[in-house]
Amino acid sequence: MSRRRILFVGLGVGLAALAVIGWAAFVRGSSAPPVVTAKFDVASDRMQKTDLIQKLKVPPDVIILGGSRALRFDPAYLQQRTGLTGFNAAVTGARPEDAWALVSLFHARFPAARFRFLWIIHANEFDPKALDPGLVYDATLASFFPRSLITPKLEYEAAHLKIDPMQLGRHFAPDGMVHSDAFDRMFPHPGSDATAVRNNIASALHTYATLPPRLSPRSALYFQKTLALMDSIAAAPPVVVSAPMDARILAAIASRGWALRQAQLLRYLAPLQARYKFDFVDLSKAAACGCTAVDFFDGIHLRPSGTAKVVDAARRRFPAAFRGTVRSESPSPVATGA
Repeated sequence: MSRRRILFVGLGVGLAALAVIGWAAFVRGSSAPPVVTAKFDVASDRMQKTDLIQKLKVPPDVIILGGSRALRFDPAYLQQRTGLTGFNAAVTGARPEDAWALVSLFHARFPAARFRFLWIIHANEFDPKALDPGLVYDATLASFFPRSLITPKLEYEAAHLKIDPMQLGRHFAPDGMVHSDAFDRMFPHPGSDATAVRNNIASALHTYATLPPRLSPRSALYFQKTLALMDSIAAAPPVVVSAPMDARILAAIASRGWALRQAQLLRYLAPLQARYKFDFVDLSKAAACGCTAVDFFDGIHLRPSGTAKVVDAARRRFPAAFRGTVRSESPSPVATGA
């Protein structure tokens, strides 16, 4: 498959040095274990996930999709609980268009494989927005979209990608899960999130005050295209989960815009279940899966303890979707390439 377009413009000698020594050695305090893959593509994690998928030697049983709220879903935990191998294909700022590209890539990579899917979504990702430039920058992912979607503005942004601070020092395991990143440094322990919770509330209220609730027609289209593709390659009905949110944030934003968006999303999903084979569970209220404040980094992004609770809740609700062979020994990592 086609690989990279030219990487960043103007990063000069500093980036060249980083390419030699690696981000793991560059980031102060980094102590990533040998299984972790360090990258210097720090504009979008879509490139890292594409690379990791292309290195897989065998297809995973379960593909985990979603945005930054899903980055810590651990395929090893899923394997321990079900016997099924997995790959975390979540990417920062994901939208249905990202899921379409990544599922298409898995199908192209392993055309005979049958997958199971755990797709973590939330209402805000259906807001009308431009495609992420990372989808266009990476030629492999861009190939899954019609040329008509690639506007000159988007093409320019893709050619001039900027460093995303959250990607600095972010390390991915070969199975796609984030092993460590800035969230670990900013929120070293539960209870250190008060400022971030306030900021997330303020950010949500600003969005709701300036952007009326409306599903992006393009995102809705690609959500359905992805469900249709999943139907054709699924070993079991995909499980779609509305991601949990800390009770403090939900209480502050529910009546000021969030509830309208969530209701809109639920109305959109309900008739789709008659057309596509998928299961859905709304875990947006954290108590629905047993999550509390300690299970979030900042009230939105789940810690590993929170992702484990979501996995367990989904398994209890839809046992057939993750029915595998439970192994007594410790799970082995997902098979990867060289």
